[in-house]
Amino acid sequence: MKALIDGDVLLHATLWETTSEKAAIKKLLYNIEDYTLGAWCHDYIIGVGPESGKNYRDDLYPDYKQTTMRVKGRGERPEHFQKVKEYLYSLPEVAVGDNIEADDLLGIWSTQLGSEAVIVTVDKDMNQLPGLHYNPRKDVYYNVEEDEANEFFLKQLIMGDPMDKIPGLPSYGPLKAEKMLLASKSQSDFANDILDLYFLTYGEDWENYFVANGKLLWLQRYANDWFTLAKYKERFINGSV
Repeated sequence: MKALIDGDVLLHATLWETTSEKAAIKKLLYNIEDYTLGAWCHDYIIGVGPESGKNYRDDLYPDYKQTTMRVKGRGERPEHFQKVKEYLYSLPEVAVGDNIEADDLLGIWSTQLGSEAVIVTVDKDMNQLPGLHYNPRKDVYYNVEEDEANEFFLKQLIMGDPMDKIPGLPSYGPLKAEKMLLASKSQSDFANDILDLYFLTYGEDWENYFVANGKLLWLQRYANDWFTLAKYKERFINGSV
């Protein structure tokens, strides 16, 4: 089994647990081993986003991840942040996303490896990926079924993601999204209902809003797996993965 470690989560967790570069590097290496063993794995690979900190989602939507809390956090990074980041990026087990995030890398790897991999992160957004998961902060190991993963993503299209400042639909939160899901006869019907809701909300411009949200929320399953309306219909309405 291989642990697919979210390097962005790893880096920030390590930095806030330490006060110096030396201590941070020592803690980083400890966390890598701890995360791997916690996920019941014998091997690991670490995914990180581009060194610039920017990816295609930033080009699509300038407000992406620009919440007050995130902006404030970036301004309060420890002095040794950059040096520890450079150390992490130099490790042979690290893969850097080409204009994509660590989340997308984990999505691609988990699709390739299937039951031979465990996704290691504290990021709830990764629940749109089916398979084994390990949350190192809560020390929780769990499995996400394909239907659960699909439903998680579909609900995200309705409610957006406030933590990442992805808008979703106005006045629709988790409760309304869950209510819509429960009222649907099937996942296919739910996916169709979402398209109808976007049309009722945005009128003639509904598709632009829908695809923009989808591109921000969707985690890639293979290289250049860009979200489109056609792929949405194929996967969630026609049931072809």
